[in-house]
Amino acid sequence: MKKSAFHLLPFLFGGLLVSFITMGCSDDDDETVKQVTYDLSGQASAANEIRTPPVVSSATATISGTYNESTNVLQYKIDWSGLTGNATAMHFHGPATPQQNASVMIAIPGSNTPSGSISESITLHDTVEAHLLGGKVYYNLHTQAYPGGEIRGNIVTTKRQ
Repeated sequence: MKKSAFHLLPFLFGGLLVSFITMGCSDDDDETVKQVTYDLSGQASAANEIRTPPVVSSATATISGTYNESTNVLQYKIDWSGLTGNATAMHFHGPATPQQNASVMIAIPGSNTPSGSISESITLHDTVEAHLLGGKVYYNLHTQAYPGGEIRGNIVTTKRQ
């Protein structure tokens, strides 16, 4: 009995279908997104404020933290002491060089005390990210005696290796 090649046709199509499916499945799980992280720091003092007349204060503050470029998350801690009164406001300002003043970009929730600490995590928009990584963001703390800002610190970012 002679068999026709037509009865093999379903097997041929089935084999082709399996081949196409397995070719379409690739093992892309080996690729991982590289996390690009920056450390940030900055010392704040009255000497960094751009005011006339100059601010007279022995207050200081430090900022430390990280910025994850992949997630746009900024984690920071600010420690301050010696303000002339309670902190009435805290902000990130920019874009500005260390010799310029700039508008408020982000309000920092803070404690209404002359000395204290705050730790926060926020997600930045691309424009703010560009200013931060470009060295054009500063933070300052305001008091009733200095509503324009008693102390200021420029933020420095350093890419981790």
